[in-house]
Amino acid sequence: MRSAEEPGERPATFEACYAEHRDAVYRLCLRYGAGRASFAEDVTQETFVRLYQSFAKLDRERPISDWLYAVASRLCISRLRRDRSMLGWLARLVHRGEEPAPSAAQLYEHHEAAAGLMEAIGRLPPRQRVALCMKAIDGKSQKEIARILRVSEGYVSQLIARARQALTDMGWENVE
Repeated sequence: MRSAEEPGERPATFEACYAEHRDAVYRLCLRYGAGRASFAEDVTQETFVRLYQSFAKLDRERPISDWLYAVASRLCISRLRRDRSMLGWLARLVHRGEEPAPSAAQLYEHHEAAAGLMEAIGRLPPRQRVALCMKAIDGKSQKEIARILRVSEGYVSQLIARARQALTDMGWENVE
């Protein structure tokens, strides 16, 4: 969730902040919720309820997008822990690179591979899933992930390594 917002330049009101960031928070939650709109709507709403409750107390020197990303990510983890049947959302890792438009057969093959990878990711523990997605999809550094999840960088490294090893053990190789 990236924003053009600079430190000290966040929206002055909760309403303006909501209008500026709701779509990015929703997309983040949608991704972590494996595309389930109801999951994304619920977590997005809870994120903004927390923002409303904390808005006056937040540090004006830090971008609000960082706070929203951290809160939304933690809420997603909590929700995923309650719903262990979630499917993964790393299908885009299956097909990488700059290639010409795929044929119908290739599209079907990629769809089948993505569905299989999503199922495999769905079997990972929630923290491993979210840490891996933050790294692989969101491009977050281990330091950023550690700050967001409120754990050590070493633990983030372990989570990502365990997630990758589990995927390898399930037959998925080269999952970055």
